[in-house]
Amino acid sequence: MDVLDDNVFQSLCTAKRLADSGFLESFLKRCGSYELGREDFYDFAWEAVNCVFPDYTGYWNQENEVDTIVIFDPLVDEFCRLLAQYEMTCGAAPGESDLRHEAVTDILRAFDLEGYLNGYYVYDYDFRVYDTGHGRKRLVFLSGIEFCGLQELPGALADVRCALECQVRRLRRELGAEQPTETKEKEAA
Repeated sequence: MDVLDDNVFQSLCTAKRLADSGFLESFLKRCGSYELGREDFYDFAWEAVNCVFPDYTGYWNQENEVDTIVIFDPLVDEFCRLLAQYEMTCGAAPGESDLRHEAVTDILRAFDLEGYLNGYYVYDYDFRVYDTGHGRKRLVFLSGIEFCGLQELPGALADVRCALECQVRRLRRELGAEQPTETKEKEAA
C-alpha cells in the first residue's frame, strides 16, 4: 500500500482555502498543472501567493538569513489613500487616527498563521503594514530559516486581502464615497 505524502493534503488544503476566498480561477490558472508532491510544494506555495497578490517581490538576505516578500497592490494603495483622506477630513495627525490603528490591527489579525502546524510550532516570521512614510505603500512578510508555515501563507494572505477589501469599503462609507448596502437596496426598490 502506498502512503500519500503530507504535501498532497497541504496542497489540497491550500486550494480549498483559496477557492473559499474567491481565488479559484486564478489558482487553477497558475497552479493547476503542478503535481501534488514534495518536489513541487515550495514552488506551488509561491505560485499560490501570486494568485492572491500578483505584484510582489521576494528576496533572500544571506547575511541575516531572512526571506522577505514585499507586496505592492492597488488595493494597498487605495487603503492607504483613503486612510490619509480620512485623517485629513477628521483633523487627526497623519498616522494617528483611531480608525487607522483599528484597520491596521484588523489586517494584522487576518494574517494569523496557526501556532502549531504538522507537529511544528510556527514561528520565525513577521508581517508588517507600511502605510505611512516615504515610498510606495506595501505589505511586508519576513521569515527566517526556521519558518515552517509556508503551506499556510497563501491562505493567510487571502485573509489579508479580504480584510483590506473590508477596510476599504468601511473607509469609503466613513468618507461618504459609498452608500451602505441597505440604502442602495432601498433606493433600488
